[in-house]
Amino acid sequence: MAERKRNYELLVVFDLNYADSDLATEVEKLESYLKENVEDFKKEELGKREFAYPIKKKRFGYYVVYYFKAPASWVKEELEKKLYHNEALLRYFIRNLDLRKPVILTIDGKKVDVDYKKIDILKRFLSEYQKILPRKNTGLSQKYQKRIAKEIKIARIVGFLPFSAQCVES
Repeated sequence: MAERKRNYELLVVFDLNYADSDLATEVEKLESYLKENVEDFKKEELGKREFAYPIKKKRFGYYVVYYFKAPASWVKEELEKKLYHNEALLRYFIRNLDLRKPVILTIDGKKVDVDYKKIDILKRFLSEYQKILPRKNTGLSQKYQKRIAKEIKIARIVGFLPFSAQCVES
């Protein structure tokens, strides 16, 4: 029996110390590997961004997000192994979109699905010392407060937000 395919989101951060041609070939290699093994492939380039804190003594990285359908066993056994051993990557993050619960908030009169890539919105839920604000300050329900906290933690892991105010100063 074939294993059920799930929707995934893969964010990869490439090292910018590679020459532009080498970076393009590394992106192309990963993209072709994914296209061979997955379904419903989509790519979103976030481009060059400065990290909120140094990652492996680097200040900048090249962000690319891939969306695809694949069996969970392939993602765990094959994809993670390939990403772990790729020296061109500084970080990667794989998320099962089937398990993600949306965080839909009304901001400036518009309903917005908040995720870790929407840094401007997430910053509203941080204090000046980069601590997550409590429920009594944000006015969110417990359910949404937990979801926002999770998105902030993911944004910190991938380098979009700092862990502490000391990261901002340095």
